[in-house]
Amino acid sequence: MSASSFKERVTVLGGGTIGSVIVDIVANNVRRLHTYIPKVSWWIFHEIINGEKLSDIINNKHENVKYLPGKQLSNLIDAVTDIEEACENCTTLILCIPPKYIPRILPTISQYLSPTCKVVNVCKDLLYLPNDARLQPYSEILKTHLQSEILVLHGCFEVKNILNNDRVVATLGCENLSTGHKIKQLFETDSFSIEVAKGVSLVELTSVLSTICGLCGGFADALDVDENVKVNRMYPCKY
Repeated sequence: MSASSFKERVTVLGGGTIGSVIVDIVANNVRRLHTYIPKVSWWIFHEIINGEKLSDIINNKHENVKYLPGKQLSNLIDAVTDIEEACENCTTLILCIPPKYIPRILPTISQYLSPTCKVVNVCKDLLYLPNDARLQPYSEILKTHLQSEILVLHGCFEVKNILNNDRVVATLGCENLSTGHKIKQLFETDSFSIEVAKGVSLVELTSVLSTICGLCGGFADALDVDENVKVNRMYPCKY
């Protein structure tokens, strides 16, 4: 196959709410991006809904009736329950599963991905290693086991913001900016803006810290403390 005829193959792992939203955005963007195969493989768990496989419902009715009811999904989505089939020859892998499950699937999928595969982790978290008493970014785990180029997509927003077409911004962390700008095209919409930043671990850590700050602000509101107390607790400053 010549370089001019080669097309990227996209796979999304994770059939929950965030996976449903992301796969729909990606499929709609793939439709206009001529360097990609016009189909997105979507791995979901094998579930039976009213006697029918959820994957069949999605492929026939284009709706995830369990995790995102009422939302019409792109007809370019191919839902499958076989993770090996979903990942075979994949050149762009998007992870929308709870990070704690990532180590379990790596031995299975590593042998099926394309050697040039780029991996994008959407769900944010850090792995705590009790023996070393430290936190490890999941990007390090992915890079070690998959030997692939790793990117992360994080932002301070909720799924409902994307569904409502609210103006939201996310950051795509990468080590290669040219790769980042290419992957950005898969996610960006008129209301969902993507900023590309160099530094995968930095974006991961910043994202987790923003969640902690949000929780602290919520606790402060619940305790009805003075605004100055809230600011000092969230942004401590020593003179």
